[in-house]
Amino acid sequence: MRRKQINIRVEEVQNLMDTFFEQGFLKNECSFDDGAQMEYDKLTIGGHSFGGMTALAVSHRDARIKATFGFDAWTWCINDQIADGTFKMTQPQIQIITQNFLPALENAYDYKGDEVVKKMLEQSTNDDRELIILNETNHGHQCDAILLITLEGFLMTMDSMQLNYLELYMLNTQCVLQFLSRIGFSNCYDTAYIEKYV
Repeated sequence: MRRKQINIRVEEVQNLMDTFFEQGFLKNECSFDDGAQMEYDKLTIGGHSFGGMTALAVSHRDARIKATFGFDAWTWCINDQIADGTFKMTQPQIQIITQNFLPALENAYDYKGDEVVKKMLEQSTNDDRELIILNETNHGHQCDAILLITLEGFLMTMDSMQLNYLELYMLNTQCVLQFLSRIGFSNCYDTAYIEKYV
């Protein structure tokens, strides 16, 4: 089921990207001034869980994507392609995995997510690639719902209660911003400013 869904999602994202590339998109669809320009050479995609898998699949199939990030990207849909070496990323990428997501993958889907992601990164044809595993975190720490329903998130995961959900959530964004800055895609990342919040 999910393997079929990934093809639908890739097509939907590519259709959306087609709209981005239309003449006058920023003015007509976003109400920007005539002088506004999109930096197509820095088009970046990312997502959480199946959204992270979607970002990987779109990047793999569409050269318009120039960088990719994944938060606990659920790579189950492409495990076979990674194993046989046919899934090779050409764009810079960062994958951020929460420590407690890995055992959940192994138990539910009988595969080691960190090993699959490591192999995917090793097979990448681009040297700008990173894998970060966040200790003492779980899958819910990477989605914005955890900021709104911290008690429910705790009850769902039964992990030890943490009160720094906002910091954990923002850490993911900060890692991506730092990576994009390192590869030259961002001119607004100020380490000193962000460090006071971490």
